Amino acid sequence: PSGREALGLVWAGLVGGVGGSLLDSLLGATVQATYYDEASRMVVGRPTPKARRVAGLPLLSNEMVNFVSTAAAAVAAASAPRLLLGWLAPA
Repeated sequence: PSGREALGLVWAGLVGGVGGSLLDSLLGATVQATYYDEASRMVVGRPTPKARRVAGLPLLSNEMVNFVSTAAAAVAAASAPRLLLGWLAPA
């Protein structure tokens, strides 16, 4: 690839990686429930008989948050080079 193409690919990888990380944090903070287990006095990711929810919504588990953010970042990174290289192409 030319220098401009390589730069576009590096930029796409950077944006995909940072975007995936930010999406993972956002989903983890909002739709992933966190519980406090009174018996063990620890914060846990899954409900137990003596646990109470202290943050987030019980919509996605940690594994599902990881999958969704990784899949979204992969799709974004895979489609970004075409968009970026189209923008980088000489007029």
